[in-house]
Amino acid sequence: MNRPGRTPTTCVGGSARQRSPSALVVEIRRCGGRPQMVSGPSPRRIGVMGLRRLSVGGGWEPPHLALSSFSGAVERNEPRGEPLEAINRSAGEHNRRRGHRVMRRRDFAFALLLASTVGTGRAQERAKQHRVAIVVPGGQVTRIGDPENRFWPAFFKKLSQLGDVEGQNLTIERYSGEGRPEDFADLTRRVVDSNPDLIVAITNQVALAARTATGTIPIVWTGVEPVRAGLARSLAHPGGNITGITIDTGNEIWGKRLQILKEVVPSASKIAFLGMRVVREGPVTQQFRQQLNELGQQLEISAVPMMLLRESTPAELQRVFHEIAADRPDAIIVSDIPDLSAHSHLILEFVDRSRLPVMYPYRNYVEAGGLMAYASDLPELARRLADDVHQILNGAKPGDIPIYQPTKFEFLVNLKAAKTLGLTVPPSILARADEVIE
Repeated sequence: MNRPGRTPTTCVGGSARQRSPSALVVEIRRCGGRPQMVSGPSPRRIGVMGLRRLSVGGGWEPPHLALSSFSGAVERNEPRGEPLEAINRSAGEHNRRRGHRVMRRRDFAFALLLASTVGTGRAQERAKQHRVAIVVPGGQVTRIGDPENRFWPAFFKKLSQLGDVEGQNLTIERYSGEGRPEDFADLTRRVVDSNPDLIVAITNQVALAARTATGTIPIVWTGVEPVRAGLARSLAHPGGNITGITIDTGNEIWGKRLQILKEVVPSASKIAFLGMRVVREGPVTQQFRQQLNELGQQLEISAVPMMLLRESTPAELQRVFHEIAADRPDAIIVSDIPDLSAHSHLILEFVDRSRLPVMYPYRNYVEAGGLMAYASDLPELARRLADDVHQILNGAKPGDIPIYQPTKFEFLVNLKAAKTLGLTVPPSILARADEVIE
């Protein structure tokens, strides 16, 4: 404490500096490791404990001083003779400013808390986990996502773009019926018992088995003729717990494929149709067979025999191609059902042995050496399927989502394959082709 008659000192970090005796100085500093308050010439002491000031009336009042920290100075310099009144006036102004700062700090803290709460909610929403079961009719489950298959890479890429990423907020469980339709019912029951959030069913038979097993778990399907197969009430309003995409656009697409094949092979009078018995059977088979023969007759094709597999296995494919060799057709047209797509390489191998011209349903056949394809855009269909999955995982009802039917097709010709078969592709066909592989 300063003594009367001496110039007041202020201790800063253990050192002292002098102030003019004409001013009252009140400061707080760390001096020698402990806080001290040093006043001017007046002998009145201001206590540090509780930081309370002795008032004129003799009571103790809270000090109206700005206190930033013990390491920073807060000074009020006033002329001698009215130090307390000046301090009170100055302190009042400071308190108003300080109150404004406190409110602003509170508002800022509240804003931070609100932003944190909203951010946490959004993070939890993004982190919500979904489990999807994908069931294919045949082939290895490793084909689901195989980069050589143009469908699945496009499907998973679209899901990722929509925010559904496998390994992050999405778990994918893969199943295969191994080409045996008689086992589809047991397989889909096991899938339903695992209680996934959604089932992706590839082909009509898998979808029908899945729908029999559950009426509540959403099913996103791809196949053919959903209304005729009993999968949907209509394309616009499928109803129930199922929606998806149909790869079939009716008889027009088969008429187009037959017409192109006839133009490339004008001498063809018998064209075999390679398909699956489980799809083309019963009244549907009879109706499709009749319509296919009527289309053939318009093109002067005398017969379109149906070469149907009982199951999509290599052994069954071999059996059917033995029948084709014995029947001696002039050309082959391959069905677009996914059951056969799982064995596209094996089909191409059998075709090479037969040395017959073939019209395929998808681009990948032609890229692997096949002659021609009049095909729907598989990656576009995959993206549509992924969009259905995303909508349903986010609350949409499958029965309210229209079934997508392709409208875009591409025509591809492989000239190398034509040369191997000894065929000359007419210029009119090449002019209409979207892509010619040389």
